[in-house]
Amino acid sequence: MKKLSSEEMAVGAVVALAWFMITGWWTILIALACGYLWAKGGSEGTSLIVRRLGVPTAICGGAALINWSWIPLVSFLPFFGVLTIGYGIPSWNNPDGSMDDKGSPLGRFWWIKVHGGMTKGTKEEETKTDLLVRGTLAFAYGLTLLSFAWISVLGWMVGLVLITILVPLMVVLVK
Repeated sequence: MKKLSSEEMAVGAVVALAWFMITGWWTILIALACGYLWAKGGSEGTSLIVRRLGVPTAICGGAALINWSWIPLVSFLPFFGVLTIGYGIPSWNNPDGSMDDKGSPLGRFWWIKVHGGMTKGTKEEETKTDLLVRGTLAFAYGLTLLSFAWISVLGWMVGLVLITILVPLMVVLVK
């Protein structure tokens, strides 16, 4: 069995931990499951469907069961949809310094905003771009879980802020 990425495990766990006001102490189990599913779904030889189906099932399904409400299930499909958006940034890692990965459309958008064009940049620009891409997607993950506000408006707002800050932070801290 191949080793799972600690960065991906941290991101998956934080995506779930942000909703502690909705899921209570069950957040710990949901975060462990999401960390594993996030990393497994991003590992080589495994389909991304593991992440795209598993994480929304754990978070939305967990919130629905814990709160005895079907309302959190409304967020399943939007969350699944946002998880299909890639977060790769362009890279120039070929031996001759040429581009080896175009990155995702969102990654290219932020790369152009940070660097000013589609040419090789510095490590600092790569880090800034990665933070902006992850922050944008984390905010989108939080927006898809708007149905959680039906259970607790404060819980959803705290979760939205936490997920938007902590997901990019995990990428920096774990790298």
